Formats: sequence, C-alpha cells, structure tokens
Amino acid sequence: MGISPIFPTATKSDAGKPAGIALIEEIRCQVDIPLIAIGGIDHSNAPEVVRAGADGLCAISCVVTKENVAEEIKKFQELFGH
Repeated sequence: MGISPIFPTATKSDAGKPAGIALIEEIRCQVDIPLIAIGGIDHSNAPEVVRAGADGLCAISCVVTKENVAEEIKKFQELFGH
C-alpha cells in the first residue's frame, strides 16, 4: 500500500498536504501488508520513515539527481538491512 505524501515534495505539484509519519504509524497498527512511503523522503528523514513502520520507500529527487544513482539507492537499502 502506498502512503503519500509523507513530507513536502516538489516532485509533484498536486501531491497534496503532507501526512507525516504519524499516518504510517496509524496504518501500520491497523494492517499487516507492505507499506511503501513516498513524498519528500531523503537521506535525512528516511530513518524516521522506517522506524514508523514503512516496509519500503520511494525517494526520487535525492536519487535521480545524483551522479551515482546506484550508490544513493544502496544507502536506502541499508536502512532495511540489505
């Protein structure tokens, strides 16, 4: 299940008001399915997203704008023990 947007994002102008990590925590308590967070996620706030219960995340701008995309993805994978 996708949960979006978590934080303010400039990637999509129509993303809507950020829900914050509280929404991840609330949904995690109610369902036992994979939760994927998206919206304004970067290396500084990704650990908070994972602690809130997200099983995965999507971080577009802070990955695709970098020279070494694979290295940026690896940093996120490490948050999930990969």
